[in-house]
Amino acid sequence: MKALATVFFVLGLVALFAVAEWRWEFVPVPMLRQESEMIIGAWAFSLGLPASLVAALFASIAARRAKVARGQGFLLACCFLVLGFLVVLVA
Repeated sequence: MKALATVFFVLGLVALFAVAEWRWEFVPVPMLRQESEMIIGAWAFSLGLPASLVAALFASIAARRAKVARGQGFLLACCFLVLGFLVVLVA
């Protein structure tokens, strides 16, 4: 379960970086037009938010199965990833 959570966490993190770059344009790319930037942002958001929710689900299952505190840090990181998508959506 933790391996699946890690895969979905990395996928969600890459999508969050893509959404944040689309939203605030950290690196301006003159070749892309506004429409293609919106498509990339919508694709990353629609892929990243479910991936981060699935990562949080798998991390919570793994933490519950382990019954020790060492899995709680990864669960907290997954929850911060979901929170990051919500911050990008609201801001």
